[in-house]
Parts: sequence; structure tokens; C-alpha cells
Amino acid sequence: MVHRKVDEKVLETMKKLRKAGLSYIKIGKKLNLSNNTVQYHLNKEYKEKVIQRVKNWQKRNKERLKERNRLWRKLNRKAYLRSVCLSLVRAYLKRKIISIDDLKSIIKEVKGKAYA
Repeated sequence: MVHRKVDEKVLETMKKLRKAGLSYIKIGKKLNLSNNTVQYHLNKEYKEKVIQRVKNWQKRNKERLKERNRLWRKLNRKAYLRSVCLSLVRAYLKRKIISIDDLKSIIKEVKGKAYA
């Protein structure tokens, strides 16, 4: 099974196949997705159930989740810092704290410099 995001094109294909009477398992096999992924995207009740299950798990396992996230940030430092920077940039742009032109000049200034 390939782990990938379900885009609009795949979602439309899933809907057509389901309308044609195929089961979640057959749709999954045809599109190289798990039947759970197919069911998650096509069955509203199932999706809500999964979301609630995840929320309940997160409530029961706050410390475990905190430790898992800390470990991920440590092992994937570059990806973590990139995601933090992108989140800040999005927030600054949304709140109009900086402009696109400011951002371009910052990128131009930083380009070529190496940071640890």
C-alpha cells in the first residue's frame, strides 16, 4: 500500500466506483489504497467515528503524544524548523505584518547563507 494523500481526482474516481456498486475493498485494490482510506473519504459516519477515536486517544495519551512529538522534532529537526518558519510566514502574511515584497527581499538576502 502506498501512503499518499487523496486528491480531488482520486476522490471523484472513488465516488464513481462506489456509485457503480463496488465495495470499499474493491475500490481500494483498484486505486492502490486501503479500504479504510476509501471508507474514510466516502462514509461520513465512519469519518466522524475515526476522528472521535483519535481525539479520545489524544486525551488519554497526552504525555505519550508529547514525548512522541518531542522525539520527532529531535529526529527531524530540519523539517520541523521548516514547518515552524512556514507557519510564521503564513501568519505574518495573513495578518499583514509583512508583505510579499518584504518576504522576497528576506529570501534574497538569506539565499546562499548556511544556517545550522
